[in-house]
Amino acid sequence: MKVQQAVAQMHAQGLLDEREIYAYAQADSAIGGALGAMMNIVLITVNGNRISVFKENIDNTWGQQLISADKSELSDLKIKNVFFGMQKKFSFTLNGQRFCYVLTGASSKKLIEFLK
Repeated sequence: MKVQQAVAQMHAQGLLDEREIYAYAQADSAIGGALGAMMNIVLITVNGNRISVFKENIDNTWGQQLISADKSELSDLKIKNVFFGMQKKFSFTLNGQRFCYVLTGASSKKLIEFLK
């Protein structure tokens, strides 16, 4: 699926609002390299103040919803540069569990601005 088609589908499913804040990321995992990147890719979407995280497929489709929470529910929110500033690490605590993602691609800029 092309990115424009994916964005249209996200709108149709109520995952995005007019700001079109979404990003692809890799969940923090012990499995590294290309295999880890493929196995741990997620889609993060924002509609209003609600952040949702979905298991992402390599073809720009998504599956199981992993997280759905209001921005105010995220505690200990941190964003830091990694890999010589070329990527951002985004981490937070929700209901006592720690989540960590490495944001990839240009689309993550809107998400970072939303989280600040």
